[in-house]
Amino acid sequence: MIEVVIVDDHPLLRAGIIQTLEHVRDIRVVGEANNGDELFSVLRRNPSTDVLLLDVQMPGFKVYEAVPQLRAQYPYLKILIVTAFDERSRILKLVDLGVRGYMLKDEPFTKYAHAIRQVAEGGTYFSSAVAHVAIMENGKEAILLTPREHEVMALAAIGLASPTIGLRLGISSKTVDTYVERAIRKLGASNRTTAVLRAIELGLVQVSAGENGYEGE
Repeated sequence: MIEVVIVDDHPLLRAGIIQTLEHVRDIRVVGEANNGDELFSVLRRNPSTDVLLLDVQMPGFKVYEAVPQLRAQYPYLKILIVTAFDERSRILKLVDLGVRGYMLKDEPFTKYAHAIRQVAEGGTYFSSAVAHVAIMENGKEAILLTPREHEVMALAAIGLASPTIGLRLGISSKTVDTYVERAIRKLGASNRTTAVLRAIELGLVQVSAGENGYEGE
């Protein structure tokens, strides 16, 4: 059973999500909160919560301070942002802080169960509108890889094959290949080798001195 806490200052949205999840057998909402103060109170009562659905814009709530605090206090908690805001800088900063997903509020309620499962199982979930965010930085194009895609591509960049990457990350070889395929599409590459080379060129992954270079599979 995946235990979920929902934090949003819009009661109707919380009620809609809860009503939808009531019919999902493997997900249980164990708490809800209207603001940041209530959030920490709810988590203290439910320390084994698996997934936190978290709004970013609430009165008196500073999400960039809260996320690191939450990750420090509850290291096994997976954070799924649920928001109406799709600014590139906000998305990138929260991804850097370690959130496992970024979901826009205009998603249908039917998507919530899938998103929660993805995040709970150690994967990521990004609404299609934000999953392929690209920014212009110092005149160079940069692509947003999700945390898991970044992990996979970083290991591919030192020459590891999918089965070995899977063992390191605790996922199947097939799942590794799925993340690679997503990265290939985002990077506009034609295959795994060119995707890794492009990721290195753009500075998305680095190969440190002493590591094996990528030679393909």
